[in-house]
Amino acid sequence: MAFEFTHWPTEFPGRAYITQTFGANPAYYGKFKLPGHEGIDFHAPSGSPVFALAKGTVRDINHTGLLPSGATHAYGVFVRIDHEDGYQTTYAHLERPLVVVGEWVLGGQLIGLADNTGNIKSGDSHLHVTLKRFPTGQPGWKSNIVDPRPFLEQLLTSPGVRRLMTESVDDVQQLRYLVEYWEKQAANYRDLYLRASKPTSPTPDRKPV
Repeated sequence: MAFEFTHWPTEFPGRAYITQTFGANPAYYGKFKLPGHEGIDFHAPSGSPVFALAKGTVRDINHTGLLPSGATHAYGVFVRIDHEDGYQTTYAHLERPLVVVGEWVLGGQLIGLADNTGNIKSGDSHLHVTLKRFPTGQPGWKSNIVDPRPFLEQLLTSPGVRRLMTESVDDVQQLRYLVEYWEKQAANYRDLYLRASKPTSPTPDRKPV
């Protein structure tokens, strides 16, 4: 079966929640030697879940949002996934990843939380997705970039897509709440441990009256 997107990447499915499409704003992106916006931006408030568009293997993660030089990476914190047929997706501007390199993920699986890390023109939190294909990308675009719009259109018009998106949101939301719960529990236990291990001042002996 040919590669396809199987799940919407945010909690807000549909064309109305695409905030910047592929190839948009060529004047702005020309300074980066691109014909236009090299991916698609999706509405995604800070801290909201980000899902894998399709099954694959996590290839790369940037946890810090920085380049090796220490400068800000344009994508900020991101997750990159290799898929079948040479396709690869990158999920950018994240708050943090929730997967590890080498992990096999399913379409619709929670892979991170959205934010506004990296170089964001508007400053608003959103999810940026770039699609690439190796060994060759789309003519006129560098770095193996291809247009993800046909895959999104196929996803929006395919039978059962609403069911797939709804199931992915329900399942991963539960996982997200569990992650947040155990993080809070760990913080509570850490505070209790620090208080218990803190030395107390000795009580002075009382003098007889």
